[in-house]
Amino acid sequence: MRSMIHRNNLNISVRLATREDAKRLNEIEEACIPKKLRYGPSILASLLSMTSNYITLAVELAEGKKAKIIGFAMGEQDDDKKSLGRIVTIQIDPFYQHRQLGSRLLAELETRLQNSYNINTIELQVHYQNEEAINFYQKHAYKIKKQLRNYYVRGEHAFLMEKKLKKLNFSLKRSFQP
Repeated sequence: MRSMIHRNNLNISVRLATREDAKRLNEIEEACIPKKLRYGPSILASLLSMTSNYITLAVELAEGKKAKIIGFAMGEQDDDKKSLGRIVTIQIDPFYQHRQLGSRLLAELETRLQNSYNINTIELQVHYQNEEAINFYQKHAYKIKKQLRNYYVRGEHAFLMEKKLKKLNFSLKRSFQP
């Protein structure tokens, strides 16, 4: 299912990503994340192959008859605590950042996680020095829960952030099915 939006004169759509998108998603990740913190092409391809409890979305920009992926987001349902979802990553090509695309992608991922898996809480980890990302998530009602020391590699800490989702009534759940 695609959802179409127009932001800042960009004709974009959000769709489920596929394994065929791995190369472009890796290019976006390379442009956005320091090398020592990246997933890399093999892990991205592996994550795209997961279908159970996992959702990967791609943001596409319509360019004539073609579409170009300009961002992506990954989320999952926790294996042990089924009411818990996790934002794995959200990346927007640097050229298209600061146009509310990340906000739209985050909202879409939250909705799909909630509707697909009955999630009521979402958490994520963000580098403790990534003020732009911390501010972004706080703007979207995520709160810092605790610091995770040496989360990435030695000396590279993270904050665990969390958001409690509002319960959707049954009629809303049906109208927003992924």
